[in-house]
Amino acid sequence: MPDNEKNKIDFDWENNPMINWICQDADGEWWGYQDKPVIVDYTWIPSNPGSYWEMIERKEPNSKWKETLTKRP
Repeated sequence: MPDNEKNKIDFDWENNPMINWICQDADGEWWGYQDKPVIVDYTWIPSNPGSYWEMIERKEPNSKWKETLTKRP
């Protein structure tokens, strides 16, 4: 199974109104962000340091983590 398939999460957008973007870091941690994050080294970080962000879930490391950025539907 491809990395992106085994690392998907079922995120509850409806009950997380502050989160507009989700993505996974190289180490497998999924994070939610209010503003669109940016990549620095092997992780996503808030593009606006004052905006809301939180860790959502931890999965296996993902070699295709840069492809996981997802915008609120």
